[in-house]
Amino acid sequence: MCPVHKKQLINIGKPFSIKGLKILEDQSSIKQNELVSRQAEEIASLKESLATSREELTLLRRKEEFLQAVLENSFVGMAVIDLKGRFIHVNQTFCTITGYRAEELLRKTHLSIVHAESKKGFETEWKGLLKQEQSCFIKETGYQGKLEDTVWVRNSVSIMKDHAGHPEYAVLVCINIQEERRAQQKAEEIIQRFRFLADSMPQQIWTADVEGHLNYFSQAFYLYTGTTYEEIKNTNWDNIVYEDDLEITHALWMQCVNSGNEFETEHRLRSRDGNYRWHLSRAMPQRDEQGKIVMWVGGIINIHNQKVLEEQLGQQVLEGTQDLLEANFNLKHSNSDLEEFAYIATHDLKEPLRKIRTYSSWINDKFKPELPKEAQDFMLKIENASERMSKLIDDLLAYSTLLRPLEALESTDLNNILDYVLEDFDLLITEKDAVIRRTELPTLKAVPIQMKQLFHNLLGNALKFTSGTRQPVISVSCRIATQEELLLPELHADTAYIELVFSDNGIGFNQEYADKVFTIFKRLNSRTKFSGNGIGLALCQKIVLYHHGHIYVKAKENEGASFHILLPLSGETI
Repeated sequence: MCPVHKKQLINIGKPFSIKGLKILEDQSSIKQNELVSRQAEEIASLKESLATSREELTLLRRKEEFLQAVLENSFVGMAVIDLKGRFIHVNQTFCTITGYRAEELLRKTHLSIVHAESKKGFETEWKGLLKQEQSCFIKETGYQGKLEDTVWVRNSVSIMKDHAGHPEYAVLVCINIQEERRAQQKAEEIIQRFRFLADSMPQQIWTADVEGHLNYFSQAFYLYTGTTYEEIKNTNWDNIVYEDDLEITHALWMQCVNSGNEFETEHRLRSRDGNYRWHLSRAMPQRDEQGKIVMWVGGIINIHNQKVLEEQLGQQVLEGTQDLLEANFNLKHSNSDLEEFAYIATHDLKEPLRKIRTYSSWINDKFKPELPKEAQDFMLKIENASERMSKLIDDLLAYSTLLRPLEALESTDLNNILDYVLEDFDLLITEKDAVIRRTELPTLKAVPIQMKQLFHNLLGNALKFTSGTRQPVISVSCRIATQEELLLPELHADTAYIELVFSDNGIGFNQEYADKVFTIFKRLNSRTKFSGNGIGLALCQKIVLYHHGHIYVKAKENEGASFHILLPLSGETI
């Protein structure tokens, strides 16, 4: 046997004996041998093809098993349907979603389990897919579930083609969105309730999406503007805001949308009659549990009347300020004239009084022994009246000059002021055997000469109106005023105040006259019994008011009085 024939027989893979084989040398034998050789070659080739086919078949089976495992273990529902919509294969997840068993689904068409409200939309998309108008589509679909009335899924449907490019079957992949739909439905219900409430309110309410597009207005807005949602849904503020206010409204709104800050602006909005009126627009971002903005809720308030009133008041204030400046200018000149008049008047009045007192004194010195008793009494009355008149002129001058603040405030130690005044009253204190009690006083910003005048008048009153039945006791004390004591319009709640108290055990007076004692020329006692002209306490009140303080008195008849003075501490400490 030739080597080629021997190789071919070996490749067939079956036992083949060649012993005793007789090689024919004739032509028929050669032809027969060639035929056998060809058959052997074909058998060998067939064997190789079969081996290859077995390997390919094994590989395909493995791939099929792998794909089957992927299909069955996928967390999404998957189904294969033919071009008539009949189920060919479904995985377990699809069965779980729909509530049907696989054998039940394989006897149904896909459309048979689609809910009535979703059928029309799904059919339209399916027909477009079969006509190859699109390669796939994604659609939210409601299934008529076996266990639930409606199960909502998000379907992705794709057409698979054969080698010739013809549609062969469809693969459907679905995700259960039941909870998502319930949340969406709940959100829609909340929005509907919100819009119902908003439409029931007289205020104009509006909402916007995350990107700042206005997507809802309440009925009050449409009643005011005379517009419809269709007319303004894509225009935002353009159709309703006055042209001059539009740019700043847009810029501020987008700034708030990007930053998440609250929106607030005043602008003019067009009403149904074509006129523009001022409104205040505000909006707050609404956030989810993670703090992410999900929408904006805003309101519009008509402030046109308020705005017009503000403009009118502004104009009136401007005009009033001009009038006030003019009046202030005239007042300064008037005050200057009054001061000059007061100075001249007091000096001109004092000169005749000086002559009266001089001549009366001269007459008393020279002719008193010769004058009858009645004339001597008249001369004494003239001297007393002249002295009172001179004192009155001095007090009036002091009171008038206090109306204009000539002196600047400076750091003033009230202990030194009290020492100075007590020294002035040293003889009178000794004469009346008065007891003076005092506490440590603070240093504060004040006009020293006015503080001396204040202390002098208050201590002078205490020494003047003493009781004849008991030893005079006068106390001067100080403490920090409480917040409850600062609830007066002329005081500032954010400023620290001290309270000075001048108290005595003198004759006192009825508390109903507490406010009248500070009135100029007001006297509560007889002039014959107590000297004075009723200017001292009025002067005290002027001094306290000049220092931005407050003075009041508490008194009881025949028991004494206490004068309370509240003065700003101005940052100084006791």
